[in-house]
Amino acid sequence: MNERKKLRRIIGNALYSLVPFELFYKIIGAVIFIPILISILNGTVRLSGFSYVTEENIFDFLLKPLTIFILFLLIIFFALYVFIEISAIVISVISSSI
Repeated sequence: MNERKKLRRIIGNALYSLVPFELFYKIIGAVIFIPILISILNGTVRLSGFSYVTEENIFDFLLKPLTIFILFLLIIFFALYVFIEISAIVISVISSSI
């Protein structure tokens, strides 16, 4: 029973600092990063020589070297974004257990 109380205290302390961070991080993601992502994808479509992507030309679009490069960069950026969020969660839980 003592372990449950300790776990509740750790989770409670972590949530106290984690909720504001998560709200801030999600709002920043929605307000800044999503419009940037949409602009990058629209620019990639235009630079690849397409006016828009349909079912018929999606494979041609995805196989362009520029598209592959941009998608690779976006995957790295997204991985960094998720890494920062997970790191904040881990740091919050560790610091609340001390």
